[in-house]
Amino acid sequence: MLKKLSFRASYFLIILILFHLIGNIVWIKLNNTPPAWDQAAHTSKSILFSHFISSGDVASFIAGLDTHYGPFVFFLTGSVLAITGISIKIAQLMGTVFFVGTFIALYLIARDILHNKWVGVLSVFLFSFGLIIYDYSRLLLLDIPIVCFVLFGMYFFMKSHALKERIPALLMFLFIIMAIYTKIQAISYFVFPFLYAFIISVKKRNRAIFINLVLGVILVTVLFLPWIVYRWSAIVNYFSIVSIPEAGAYPTNILTFQYWIHYVKLTVNQIFTAPIFLMILFMGIMNGWKAKYPWKFFLIFQTVFIYLSYSILVHKDIRYIFPSVAIFTIIAGIWIESFIQKYRIIGITLLCIVVILSIGQYTASSFGFPRFLVNHLITVNVPILDDVTIFNTSGWPVVPYNSQEFPQRAILRNLDKIVHKGGERVRVAVLVSVPEFNGNNFYLYSLEKKQDYNLEFGGTDAYVFTSPQAAENYLNTFDYLLFSPDRAYMPYQLDVEAYRQIGVVIASKMKNHSFELISSYSLPSGKRIFMLKNMQPITP
Repeated sequence: MLKKLSFRASYFLIILILFHLIGNIVWIKLNNTPPAWDQAAHTSKSILFSHFISSGDVASFIAGLDTHYGPFVFFLTGSVLAITGISIKIAQLMGTVFFVGTFIALYLIARDILHNKWVGVLSVFLFSFGLIIYDYSRLLLLDIPIVCFVLFGMYFFMKSHALKERIPALLMFLFIIMAIYTKIQAISYFVFPFLYAFIISVKKRNRAIFINLVLGVILVTVLFLPWIVYRWSAIVNYFSIVSIPEAGAYPTNILTFQYWIHYVKLTVNQIFTAPIFLMILFMGIMNGWKAKYPWKFFLIFQTVFIYLSYSILVHKDIRYIFPSVAIFTIIAGIWIESFIQKYRIIGITLLCIVVILSIGQYTASSFGFPRFLVNHLITVNVPILDDVTIFNTSGWPVVPYNSQEFPQRAILRNLDKIVHKGGERVRVAVLVSVPEFNGNNFYLYSLEKKQDYNLEFGGTDAYVFTSPQAAENYLNTFDYLLFSPDRAYMPYQLDVEAYRQIGVVIASKMKNHSFELISSYSLPSGKRIFMLKNMQPITP
């Protein structure tokens, strides 16, 4: 039935692109919530690169490279900001550009590799209406760009017939370079295609595949090795941190069944919800598995390989398997299309339910309408999986826009007056660490106007201080402190104990007037932000 309408599939793709493009532009326009930790840091790096591009400031270029992440997305975003002018919202919109890129890649895989445009449309719909997927697409995060690069890399891999044809093989390796120059761990998403190409080259004694594989690996290594060498210590430090599991956040016993299905639970709860996921599985079990498509089993094994690779790691986060989820939506598109071919009425009915549930959650969680759907979290307790999400418009993982003003710019204006009055460089400790106010986004706002506030920022600088005196000595190295008396830090932070120690020291020093309250601000959540002046001599 769908194949008979295949000439219209491209129109539906355009509708999906326009829907999400307009939706994201409106959401970003309405939203004033400052970027949280990672997205604030990414935006800051992008602004530094824009300074370099527009003015040739080498110091900004070097500062932009000072990260464990690859600089490709930052440089690309910085290039846009150099043209449009510095804007946090335009930087956020870059996430949408890569989001649309994933649509095009999914559609091309279905059209050119599977030879079924409707599979592409179904895949794009399922991926684009994944809860945390479209939430991330509104921010400058690296996970959606990684998916975009991986999908295009997969497309050219299959287009090259497993690296047999040189030009598409070269394009695949270029997308691999883009991916790992965004996040180094992106290379893991291409391990299975490499193994597949190697096995095919040996089995079929195909020298072209083997030569292209070797040349491609050499190309990637040569182009990426300088970055590895330059940022080696930062990369090692990054992996040492992310390898630390968050206590109680996920199963850590590798011998348990829950450990290996945890990503299934996250996929259901944070992307599809149980009804949509179960309907996809139902259509796959009933008829979809019988569908005959080129590269179908390759896509299945690639999905499973990524899933198992990241399931082995103790530290788990749903974004690590975004590429696996994207490839799974292609498989799901095959299942749905095949099911509708055989069971037209039931299939279309189930698909309509999926569409209604998806759009209902999207509009309610993103924009607050219809009102009767807003702020609902319906779960059911399932053996082994525990709580499984049925319907979710609760405010997480999809964050609604917040049009209220936040105090970062006001605090910076106040600090700017202080700096201009004294004329000396001022050190400021940002001792608040919540998504809407933290050291990363405070630094971002200081960069926003391309203005030197003559400020130097710091944070806790330790996971735990050896003693109260050590915490006090550290605080005395700052002229001003931004501090919240309302425990404004996250309980899962690695430095949570340091924040507790700092809170005790600051409370004591406020009582004896060593720290003087200069001004107070409020976050929309009600948490207070105190600007404190250090009245004691600064330790050298």
